[in-house]
Amino acid sequence: MNLSPQEHFYAPGVYHLTKEERRGTWDYKAKPCRMLGYDDLSRDCYRILTVPDGKILSRKDCVWDNALMRYSLEEIIDTNERRADLLEFSTPDVVIKDGTLVGDEIAPYFGLTPDEYQAQQDMDEDVQTQAQGQDSIMEDFNLTAEQRQEIAERDEINANAVMECYINDFALVVHAPLALPPDPKSYEEAVAGWDGEEWIAAVDKELSNFNSRDIARKASQEGKAMKTKLVLKYTYTENYELKRKARLVVCGYSQIPGVDFQETYAPTTNNIVTSIVCQVCTARGYFMATFDVTAAFLEGTADRKLFARLPTCISPTNERVEIVGNWYGLKQGPKIWNDQLNSILMKLGFIRCPVHPCLYSRERAGVFILLGVHVDDGLMGCSHDEEFDVFLAEFKEHVTEATITRHVQKYTGTTMVVNKEENYVRLSHSVYIAQKFKDIKPRRVRHVPMDPAFNLRIAEANPENESLLSDTGTFRFIADRARPDILVATGELATGGDIAPSDLHLETSQRVKEYLVCNPDLYIQLGGLGKLSIFGYSDASYITDGNAKSRLGGCVFMNFTSGAIFSFSRNDTIRNVLNKLMSALSHSSTEAEIKALDVLILELLHILDITRFAAGDQSLPIKIFCDNKAAGQMFETLKSNNRVKHLNMRIQFIRELIQEGVIAVYFVPTKYNVADVLTKALPRSQFEYLRTILMLGHDGKEPGVPQWDNTEYGEEEIHSALTAHSFQEEE
Repeated sequence: MNLSPQEHFYAPGVYHLTKEERRGTWDYKAKPCRMLGYDDLSRDCYRILTVPDGKILSRKDCVWDNALMRYSLEEIIDTNERRADLLEFSTPDVVIKDGTLVGDEIAPYFGLTPDEYQAQQDMDEDVQTQAQGQDSIMEDFNLTAEQRQEIAERDEINANAVMECYINDFALVVHAPLALPPDPKSYEEAVAGWDGEEWIAAVDKELSNFNSRDIARKASQEGKAMKTKLVLKYTYTENYELKRKARLVVCGYSQIPGVDFQETYAPTTNNIVTSIVCQVCTARGYFMATFDVTAAFLEGTADRKLFARLPTCISPTNERVEIVGNWYGLKQGPKIWNDQLNSILMKLGFIRCPVHPCLYSRERAGVFILLGVHVDDGLMGCSHDEEFDVFLAEFKEHVTEATITRHVQKYTGTTMVVNKEENYVRLSHSVYIAQKFKDIKPRRVRHVPMDPAFNLRIAEANPENESLLSDTGTFRFIADRARPDILVATGELATGGDIAPSDLHLETSQRVKEYLVCNPDLYIQLGGLGKLSIFGYSDASYITDGNAKSRLGGCVFMNFTSGAIFSFSRNDTIRNVLNKLMSALSHSSTEAEIKALDVLILELLHILDITRFAAGDQSLPIKIFCDNKAAGQMFETLKSNNRVKHLNMRIQFIRELIQEGVIAVYFVPTKYNVADVLTKALPRSQFEYLRTILMLGHDGKEPGVPQWDNTEYGEEEIHSALTAHSFQEEE
């Protein structure tokens, strides 16, 4: 949004509240503010004073003065209770008469005299009349249907890029949230800035954390010591408020293996555990919360003698100190903290999941707690809301400071919306996308992330093009957590995009960014009360051109009312030492399908073990749907095919699981195989149809995207395919 230099100081207006800032469906979508100026530290941002709480913020999405007068007060204030705060800008003398505003105080509210306001209204009417005339003139232009559609889509992008006003809810829907200012490069730069006092407070708090935990003590000034550095960074709080974080870190890169440290590994949670915690909690109707340990890496005790020198901004003499506690930056720091956290939770009666060390549970006096831990952050579910306070009180006996946030909004970089009344949790990356791609201006509306006509496998490399590793890394972060709809495009970009990517790779990368900007608010929805029932889809795309490693895809669901808790899309890879002597390429589509099934089953067994720990025994067999009949027949019989005899070990592995009743493989038509969207680029209609099921579930519906296409298969036939008793019955 381009900022106009003509805005008046202290002009009244409203600023947009993102979905993450709103605390419910009926919460305000915009709040009043006053114009204080332009933010020099952020691009295209205003400095605003919020009303009536008086906070000073940096915001992009604001509407000032006359933009509000396009609607009457009756249209802006849809009820007497809601929107009453907007009357702060007017006076009791303002009344509504015949649907219009009446009162001498109206125009001064907008910084205009009554005559200036009337002239502005007349000008708006003239502009509207001219626009209507241009619309009629457009009909006389000699444009093709495709050109008209392209113009319409471009207009739609322009409308979304600025803002869209809904009169009843007074909602300003803008795809760009708060912009983070650039991080200070030094302590001196931070304290000399506009928020220097806040930075001083942040640094003082960090030093207080060190002092309260006795992290270091005085030592001889002679001898070896590691450097330290004060890192200053802007970030968001759990409620997406601007936060200044100061960290005093030791430069652990100077540590010597075997001398200064031994083991460094500490486990971290993954998206599977996060999704299972969300799914189990919603299915059981649990309350959810997140907890955070303040300065967690300062908890614990050093495992050997180490020394460090303080930075000059803290100690002008560069004082040398002995490290007696844990310290940010130490190679063994994460392991020290994880060992202590595990010890604390064990003392509190928690049980550690044997198949995933970041998942814990506790059942005591009929109260059940499920806890997923990622370093110093935790995602919790509990059958009783008051038990969160009990847990926090017990936990605080072992750490210096910890907090619990009941209004869950963010966890491990993923935006979360929890609605206990409707039993769902929504995972998205809307905030991250808006921040990461704020400079992307889509050339047109993108409905699919990758053109089905593009074949990056045969595209010619261009040595002049820079590597796409940075882009694919960003896409992978987004796709793995909450946006599986871009998995195929991300995988294809990574195939040949690391060194000298082709021009087609660059074009596709740009298209993915535009697709994300045009569709930032898509989410995975997990939830639904009732018994959990695990099932999955498997598919493969047999590729013979260029880098001919087939693309394998699959997804796992835990009920019919939720999106997939896990999705994958990857190239066919070599499995063992024996296969290194031969080509990794699949020899047929059936071989590729068998490999995809093998990968999916391994993930399913892992998910089954975690789910049993978190929610008890699960019903077997686990149903797996695929669209290759030849693969299914090999699992039903002992027939051996010369073209896949090198896969006999995999086939036998799957066959044994079928015979033991752990899994069951069923046929489903390709059109309804959800994993198809994870193996190839699809046309828009099929892509949107499968994307809806993948991200919202089999009962989730989107406006304009039918759940079942009855032209070929009716709803009953599809449910019959999903509940069949054997693979061969579907032939």
